[in-house]
Amino acid sequence: MNEYILRMDDALRRKYFPDGYFSRNQKVLQSSTRFVYVVFGIIAVIAGLFTALFVFMTIQTVKEGRSASSGIPYVVVSLAVMIFSIGMIVVFVRRRGMNTQKWMEYFAKKSALPIADMQELDRQAGAADSYIIRLAGKGKAVLENIGAGLLTRDYITVRDVIIKRNEVTAAYFYNRVYSMVDKHGVKVTYVLHLAVLSKRGQCIDSEVKREAGEQLISLLRQSSPNMKTRDGETLEEEEFKALCAGAV
Repeated sequence: MNEYILRMDDALRRKYFPDGYFSRNQKVLQSSTRFVYVVFGIIAVIAGLFTALFVFMTIQTVKEGRSASSGIPYVVVSLAVMIFSIGMIVVFVRRRGMNTQKWMEYFAKKSALPIADMQELDRQAGAADSYIIRLAGKGKAVLENIGAGLLTRDYITVRDVIIKRNEVTAAYFYNRVYSMVDKHGVKVTYVLHLAVLSKRGQCIDSEVKREAGEQLISLLRQSSPNMKTRDGETLEEEEFKALCAGAV
């Protein structure tokens, strides 16, 4: 259709899904594993050195008769970074050893769907009536995996969430609030998101370009004509959360 939603053809099928949907997850993971090992390994080593340094400095402070409270936050933060980095390496080691069947079991559990649905999604991935989704544009999909997904005859999946198309109950645009602290204080940024909800309580929530979201909603209506959209209105984040909670 355009840069955001691409109709599957032979070239795209050969590039992305030559052996189905789940085998691609394994290939992508294997290609990124070395990078993850190096980056998080370096971070873990540096964080470990800082942890040792801060512990030493804290001990010296106590020996001098001063309170250790000033050094404890530094120890905690550096230790937390080291543990997080080691944890990420462990996660990737475990996932690297997963075969296609294991990936299907993982996504089935995460999406509250039976294995049969995972097998069907795997078959439909490269079909001519499927679409590659790039909700936030090609750059963010390729470089940051933001808004990247797949729409098939019966399923939609973005990141780790898989929803059956005939179980979609609503799709809402909303402004997600991001707060960042810089030298000038707190900077608040609003980013347009699209949330697709299912009757099983699943939610695909992604940054989106307005055009991409409208096109996706149009396609989803083909299998879920009664889905709610609030006429494409852009909701505030609190209003969106209230809708999800069934409060309004």
